[in-house]
Amino acid sequence: MAQEFLLISQEEILGNVSMSDFIQAAEDAFHAFAQGKTNVPPKVIFPVGTGIMAAMPAFVEEPDALVIKVANARKTNVAKGLPRAT
Repeated sequence: MAQEFLLISQEEILGNVSMSDFIQAAEDAFHAFAQGKTNVPPKVIFPVGTGIMAAMPAFVEEPDALVIKVANARKTNVAKGLPRAT
């Protein structure tokens, strides 16, 4: 059975979640990790252009959530006044 994929924009997140919500969610995730209630495989890092891309997936049993953090880093960003990693 196919499951629906939910994609949430940055604007939707920032408009509906407070910083204290983010902090609580991070705290809850660390507790779940400490209790062995997560599956966090090693991050995948590969070259992209002048930098790297990193994908960091994780699964949390409660609230049954699959998440992924995707970031890239480019040495050339600093010279342009941009953050090295985004």
